[in-house]
Amino acid sequence: MRSTCSEQWWSECSRYNKGSSNEQEKNSANHSGGHCACACAHDDNSAYNLRYAGLVLAHKHFTITEVIWQHANCQIELSLCMWYNLSTMNSGKISDAILKRSIVNLIHHGRPVCIDGADISDSFIACIQSGIDKDYGAEMAAVKAANNIAAAGGKVAGFLTSYMLPARSDYREIKLKSLTRRMLAACARLGGAATDAADKASGSAGRSAEIIGGDTYVSEGVNEPVVTVSCYGRRDCEAVDVSKCEPGMDIILTKWIGIGEAVRRMNNPEDCKRMQQRFPAGYLSSADDYSKWLSVRDEADICIDILCDNAYDGRLCMHDISGSGLEGALYTMSEECGHGYDADLAKVPVRQEFIEIAELLDYNIYSADATGSLMIVTDMTDALMKRFEEKGIQATVIGKITACNDKMLRRHDL
Repeated sequence: MRSTCSEQWWSECSRYNKGSSNEQEKNSANHSGGHCACACAHDDNSAYNLRYAGLVLAHKHFTITEVIWQHANCQIELSLCMWYNLSTMNSGKISDAILKRSIVNLIHHGRPVCIDGADISDSFIACIQSGIDKDYGAEMAAVKAANNIAAAGGKVAGFLTSYMLPARSDYREIKLKSLTRRMLAACARLGGAATDAADKASGSAGRSAEIIGGDTYVSEGVNEPVVTVSCYGRRDCEAVDVSKCEPGMDIILTKWIGIGEAVRRMNNPEDCKRMQQRFPAGYLSSADDYSKWLSVRDEADICIDILCDNAYDGRLCMHDISGSGLEGALYTMSEECGHGYDADLAKVPVRQEFIEIAELLDYNIYSADATGSLMIVTDMTDALMKRFEEKGIQATVIGKITACNDKMLRRHDL
């Protein structure tokens, strides 16, 4: 960071960011296909070595790399971030070179289902979601698609990701590569087992989900990158549709409402700055920590296990709350089943920090994005709650389905 570097180091770096006054050095930098910038350094008298190391790496077309140069008992730690000198990617389908360099080469298939493709059969299910690559929107599209598959009783098999990129002069190939890496990481987490300890120990890819294909275009019709995620899965046991909900069945919520909205707001620079000014350090967890709660795969798997177990006789419906919030999810469920509901606001699970974020940023937490919470309607409440407790998953009964058509979300203690 600049605070650790002398002005001399930064002046040397700026020779490549702004153009060198030396014609020979300028030609060398242009020939390298990119620019270099210093992230940190520990020696005020080695500008020449920084310049030399930067040009050597530039000629090798590294995208992100680190170099350690040791000489005379001193160490220079140099982080170079380079982007290809492509100015603007042309409108239309991206070139094969960019496609291979920034997308295909980053994807490594490890599961036969992802190589051979998903089977089209009665057990095959799919969902599509879109998002803007801003404030965690691209990753959230993958999360919501996977959660829809889980709520339908399926296991995620793979993703197709399509990018519509802006034809802006400042949107360079390195941003596309960053987007691809973030989507790969998000999809791997949603599939789960690529990083699970149990699967690593067994040498199995398990439930890991991968990006199996997609498409990429550059268009003047968009100002920000638009990501469309198609999620594919299989199910061995079909969950009961929410239209089959009957009066007397309990309504259960897992985890807490408001997770998705909190993650989105914490990834917005302006909102994040306001939170930092209001709350003491350490009061809020990081956006990355909260994003670990966005998937409903674990609780959905428990529901399917109970539903498919012949030892239990009952019905169970799942609904991914997602962007409609708690109020929207309850209304949708009620309209589909043709019955009303009576839910207790005092029992709705919500974390205190999410309430304070909503008050600070002036939004209604009950209608805010609740991605990460799964709504379950069932008459097997005792068995389900016991299993959730064994697995350490937060779950709360908030109300019941009623025979009338009244839709009530209220505090029962008032």
